[in-house]
Amino acid sequence: MSVGRTIAELRHLNLDPAPQGNVPTYGESLHTPPAPHAPQPDSNAERWIEINLSWQYLIAWQGDVSVLESYVSTGKTGFETPTGTFSILSKLESRDMEGIIGGEYYNVPRGPWVM
Repeated sequence: MSVGRTIAELRHLNLDPAPQGNVPTYGESLHTPPAPHAPQPDSNAERWIEINLSWQYLIAWQGDVSVLESYVSTGKTGFETPTGTFSILSKLESRDMEGIIGGEYYNVPRGPWVM
């Protein structure tokens, strides 16, 4: 049993999944690769990621060329994603994420492309 689940049970926290509302189910179809006729990025250009928190949408750029677009899942009410400019230190293909923040238990198994 995980430490997060153990602590949540000791604190008698509700472990039932929270309703997700109108959030799309994760699938590769959520990712939009660039069109075949799209301009090719300069291999030496700066890479950066733009995230629109209102639309829950990400665009990955290489220079001024969009190389990937995708829906994302960011913070929720009470756990808002901070705004600003940040550097990515590492990127993992998949990661189980679990813990307690603000007295709320979370468990996201196999979260894709965690940064």
